[in-house]
Amino acid sequence: MLKKIGLTLAMLLCGCATITSHTVGNNPKNSFYAGTQLDVHTLPDCLGCWLNLPFSVVADTLMLPFDTWHYYHTPDNITQPPKPAENVK
Repeated sequence: MLKKIGLTLAMLLCGCATITSHTVGNNPKNSFYAGTQLDVHTLPDCLGCWLNLPFSVVADTLMLPFDTWHYYHTPDNITQPPKPAENVK
């Protein structure tokens, strides 16, 4: 029973790098396999990233159609999310 709960939690928590990389403001134009890239960059500092890496590859592969659409439909001149409007007196 405990083994099933641990496995379920591991599966739910895996792919966090993919989810993090696809949140608003964190998705640059050229972000193919962004979760996998994030895991690879943090491998020396994070033990959980070794466990997360295969799941991120699968999740990023599933996100590939969205990333491709995002790549072709995002203007080149957008580098950061728009700033909120200032109060005009």
